[in-house]
Amino acid sequence: MVGTMWAYSATFLRFFWQVVPRNPLGMACHAFNIVAQSNQIRRAAEYKSAQSEEGRLQVENFVKIAAGVSTGLFASVAASGYMARTLSQSTMPSFVQKVASSPVGPFTVFFWAPTSKWALSANNLIDLKKDTNKMSLANQVALTITGFIWTRYSVVIIPINYNLAAVNFVMGVSSGYQLQRKVRNDYFDAKC
Repeated sequence: MVGTMWAYSATFLRFFWQVVPRNPLGMACHAFNIVAQSNQIRRAAEYKSAQSEEGRLQVENFVKIAAGVSTGLFASVAASGYMARTLSQSTMPSFVQKVASSPVGPFTVFFWAPTSKWALSANNLIDLKKDTNKMSLANQVALTITGFIWTRYSVVIIPINYNLAAVNFVMGVSSGYQLQRKVRNDYFDAKC
């Protein structure tokens, strides 16, 4: 989850830089989260390495895999402009041209930021039957509220981003469901 959070925040940091109007508070929040998640990765690596030789080897293997994935991602981002221009040419089918030149298409951060957020929402959907004793009430309140706030935000920015609206709506609804389960379990069912 830490790796997902790190990639998610890095993508949204760029998203908030490019969106109109620019969102400095969003950038600050995601920059802080990158630092926090990097510290969590460091702590986990130190702990695992200190446990055993096998743990140290697992950390080394993880670092190699992470470096390979990062290199691939950076190469993809670097080549995205060239790929978008090539696929937008008049020799391509109109559907391909339209997708390649879309302001929220797969060659923009406006596509990848909400797509990365689907990983977080998927976590929430997977946890629909999670034991409520393992949930944070504050976390569920925050996720529910931010899900609905960012749903609205997604349609007042330029470019309007329906993928971002959808992922935030799903997050708001699924977190709201978890929130009502947590409140019912902690405050109502326990009293009966």
